[in-house]
Amino acid sequence: MIVARYCARAIWQDDLSHIRQRWQSEGISFGLLRQLLGAFFRFRLLDDRLRMAEFWADGKGKMVLWMKGSKAKVNLLEQKMEEDVMGVLDPLD
Repeated sequence: MIVARYCARAIWQDDLSHIRQRWQSEGISFGLLRQLLGAFFRFRLLDDRLRMAEFWADGKGKMVLWMKGSKAKVNLLEQKMEEDVMGVLDPLD
């Protein structure tokens, strides 16, 4: 995700560089403004999608850790209960 975000930013900066060069050589025009807006919105759309994917993956990872932690606690409780039951039922102790 991090590399993809850096790539998206690099593409945006490259597009901006080309637009600036055209602006200096040809001057401002509606086509150039349209190109600038298109490049900006493509960058924002990609960046927002990557942020959402990152947020989703982070949430999924936290949930997995939480579930593993909960499962470990349940296993510990079950083991403790078995030990307690065996201690009560075992007449040799």
